[in-house]
Amino acid sequence: MAGPQMEDSALDMVTCEDDGEDEEGIQNGAEEDEECQEIIEPAEVKAEPAEQSDRLTPQEEEMEEEAEACAVESGARRRVWVIGQSYIYWAQQRAEVHPGGLQLGLSPAVAEVRWFGSRGMRWKHLLPEMVRLARLFGVPDVLLIHLGGSALGTIPVWDLGTMILEDLAELWLKFPGLCIVWSEVLSRNYWSGARDPRALERSRIKLNKRVSKFVKRMGGVTVRHRMFEQNAAKYFKSDGVRLTEEGLDLFNLALQGALEEAMALVSGQPC
Repeated sequence: MAGPQMEDSALDMVTCEDDGEDEEGIQNGAEEDEECQEIIEPAEVKAEPAEQSDRLTPQEEEMEEEAEACAVESGARRRVWVIGQSYIYWAQQRAEVHPGGLQLGLSPAVAEVRWFGSRGMRWKHLLPEMVRLARLFGVPDVLLIHLGGSALGTIPVWDLGTMILEDLAELWLKFPGLCIVWSEVLSRNYWSGARDPRALERSRIKLNKRVSKFVKRMGGVTVRHRMFEQNAAKYFKSDGVRLTEEGLDLFNLALQGALEEAMALVSGQPC
């Protein structure tokens, strides 16, 4: 299981984090884009099992049986939540067009995947939203977070990183055994309102390294999104921020790989 063994361990690690570089303290006065609009209540979607139009092949039947056996051995279906701002909102819409896509490759016998994507969601909304959702649906076993990128340029990168680490530590304290999946902030072709886009890109890299290091040390999983870092113009729409359909498919594929890794951690075996 992921999560600290002692209540002080996570917070202690936050205070000890140091990426070894000087704080740039970049304040670019970035204009708020689509991600920074007023938060909208997420349209929670409960993933439905994929429809089967043809008979399963022997190999598929064997995989399904193994998945069901894994769920039985682990005690129950796992609760998997995917939460974040507009990238998660649009990724959910894209996943819906694929049979079983909302499950992100996880067997319904093993996991129940719920999406909570809110256009305009900010990092400060995460903790209160998690408390609210836990009261409604119970505590998740796996939590995938894609959030925080819209704050780059409006908050010094070191302060933003510290806030993220402290809140992640608080999540582990509130929900013992939770496996957190940190989806790194994506590189962009265009940063709205930024006076120095290259400085923002450096801040993005620093933030991702610091948070990813912390999450891994606490037993979580990270998603790198390497495919969007170089020569990735074809994956973005004309605004340089939103992903194309192909880009969303790649984004969801990366989330799927991370969730499979997280499920192996919480189950104690590959599922």
